[in-house]
Amino acid sequence: MRSIFRLVPCGLAIVLVAFVSGLGNALAQQYGQTLKQRLVGTWMVVSVYNVRPDGSRFEPFGPSLRGMSVFTNSGRFVVFLTRTDLPRYASNDRFKGTVAEYQATVQGNIAYFGTYVINTDGSVTERIEGSSFPNWVGADQKRQITINEGTMDVVNPTPTIGGTTAHTSWKRVP
Repeated sequence: MRSIFRLVPCGLAIVLVAFVSGLGNALAQQYGQTLKQRLVGTWMVVSVYNVRPDGSRFEPFGPSLRGMSVFTNSGRFVVFLTRTDLPRYASNDRFKGTVAEYQATVQGNIAYFGTYVINTDGSVTERIEGSSFPNWVGADQKRQITINEGTMDVVNPTPTIGGTTAHTSWKRVP
């Protein structure tokens, strides 16, 4: 019986060391990397919501949202968000849509690209070179970014469709 009790503390110590070692490796992988190293890659959108001045939330794209963002190691990025339930153009010609079809397209999509820099405060500034929203072209926009275990949360303090902030959640694509 005594030999079993001698083994339990030893076995428990081995398990504890293995757990702490594994935890340390996981933390080193996540926190040992720079924000840029964690940001670089391809991301698929999970959700988007805006916050109104009264604190209430709304989903500007509704539940039928799809989207992707890509951040390169060379400091370039592209973001595209779209509604999947947009009506098809009756003419089958994007230059011959109706006013209602064009309005749905504009309200159901946002795309932009450019370069990005990581700021000392942990935020990212996107320098927008092109956008489906012309008012953004040439603008620098600061985003707060949090990346944890394959998910990225982005807060945009300058949303284009109302509210005080826009929040986008992303999942890393392997």
